[in-house]
Amino acid sequence: MRTCRESWGARVLLFEVLSSVNPFSLLVTFVFGTMIGSFLNVCIGRLPLKKSIVFPPSCCSVCGVPLKWWHNIPIVSYLALGARCAFCGAYLEIRYLLLEVLTGLVAVILLWSCGGVSYAFVYYFVFSGLLIIVFFVY
Repeated sequence: MRTCRESWGARVLLFEVLSSVNPFSLLVTFVFGTMIGSFLNVCIGRLPLKKSIVFPPSCCSVCGVPLKWWHNIPIVSYLALGARCAFCGAYLEIRYLLLEVLTGLVAVILLWSCGGVSYAFVYYFVFSGLLIIVFFVY
């Protein structure tokens, strides 16, 4: 089993990634990563405005109508709504989709490089999330 430090220096081949970790684990990790990415979008949008990241619930930045729970499903809702608000039709920024995909991919890469869920995986994933917030806010 690889450690995180050994994996980063190794050449990454697609078949090697798929054979070293259960594909179902990769899928679950990607979905988990996109959910965290959705939360990071909330942080990125609210922290510069000094708003709470917990309350009020998510709403359209143009019309202010609170979103339904199914409007917050990462990636799926963005594509299903055609990158528009369900209420006023305003275009959503591509940043929402890209950040969710990016965070999902980071989670999958870290899962593979750490050999599974471990303290190192959690540490690097939290650190990556903080870096993403700093990158997009500042």
